[in-house]
Amino acid sequence: MSSRAVFEQARHWIHHCKDNHAKCRQADSDLRLPTRLVSIDRNSTGISARLCDGQSLPCNTEYLTLSHCWGTAEFMTLRENNKDSFYISIPVERLARTFQDAMYATAVLGFKYIWIDSLCIIQDAPNNADWRFEAAKMCGVYKNATCNLAALAAPNGNAGIFTRRNRYESMPTKVSVNWLTVKAADGTLPSVVYPHRYNYWQGMQKGPLFDRAWVVQEQLLAKRTLIFGDNEVFWECSERCASEVWPSGMSSPFLPSATPMRQLFRINDPHLDRVSSKNEVFAMWRRLVQHYSRRELSHLSDRLPAIQGIVTEFQRRLKDRYMYGLWEGDLTESLLWQSLSQDVTTPDYSRAPSWSWASTDHEVGY
Repeated sequence: MSSRAVFEQARHWIHHCKDNHAKCRQADSDLRLPTRLVSIDRNSTGISARLCDGQSLPCNTEYLTLSHCWGTAEFMTLRENNKDSFYISIPVERLARTFQDAMYATAVLGFKYIWIDSLCIIQDAPNNADWRFEAAKMCGVYKNATCNLAALAAPNGNAGIFTRRNRYESMPTKVSVNWLTVKAADGTLPSVVYPHRYNYWQGMQKGPLFDRAWVVQEQLLAKRTLIFGDNEVFWECSERCASEVWPSGMSSPFLPSATPMRQLFRINDPHLDRVSSKNEVFAMWRRLVQHYSRRELSHLSDRLPAIQGIVTEFQRRLKDRYMYGLWEGDLTESLLWQSLSQDVTTPDYSRAPSWSWASTDHEVGY
């Protein structure tokens, strides 16, 4: 699709979901705004932006979020020495390319506000106080956003969201079929041959973004995600997986056996607390730990903080005591974890006790 067509399709996905998807609408019922948001204006000369306080806006204000890879490249962030000036104006032209693209996408999609971690959390606050305060609220930030923008293919902030690609590779093909001419002699339909299985999930997995541990909770907590990949744009919500190739959504023959994370773990399912027993939710948690433990962290001390938002949501449903990555009601099962690495390293007791999977740096299984 062309750039204009892609954004038209993205707007359709968002509005169709808001108007027609019951599960996603139920997730909209308890909206709270983040501490800070980036306010965006678009005019004939480009994009302008400034920082604003969430409490100054109506509680039903819609906003987007951004999932991105930080990488090793340096870029402008919110700091103590520029905080006041950011409330007046953010120098958009000096921002990382990914942030510029995200702001442009926000405006074109018809929204005014976006939450970007490095522009909405003070990065050099004393004792990392602002980061610790905001990390504890991460569950609400992503859960309450109208949609999350995921920069799947960008390895760092300077790579940008948008890529050059052959638009014909992602253009849906419409085929008109006169069924009367293809019926077999006995009146039945013959076998229908369809193309090689469309690797939707494989295309989603190959981007550097989904190697990051922090992104697990962003994937699960956001009720809608617009994913900018290398060759096409993808859509995920609680009721539909779609892409430029399959804009109306994909039926099971074209989806791989791996279930998208949002549907596998059902964090946003309003009926999660009605499952037949807590054991189902505990089993869901253990599957999540296995998946999460293979992701990468720049700072291994973030092993538990990076899923605190998910913990908050599980705790709300389970009403159980959480202990360093395990649940008290599931200790007989969850203590049976093991490292899947041959590398023998001493557990880091500073972040978790030795009986917790979070004390090891490696992928774990049960």
